[in-house]
Amino acid sequence: MYGGSNPDIREVLIPIVIVLDMIFLFLSLRGIIKDYRIIKYSDRIR
Repeated sequence: MYGGSNPDIREVLIPIVIVLDMIFLFLSLRGIIKDYRIIKYSDRIR
C-alpha cells in the first residue's frame, strides 16, 4: 500500500489530465474545422 499523500496527488492530477485532454480535443477539432474550411474554399475557387 502507498502512503497517505499519494491519493491526494492522484486527486490533483486527474482533473489536470482531464483539462489537458479537453484542450487537446478542442484544438484538434478547431484544426479539423480549419482544414475543412480550406478544402471548401479551394473547391469554390475551382
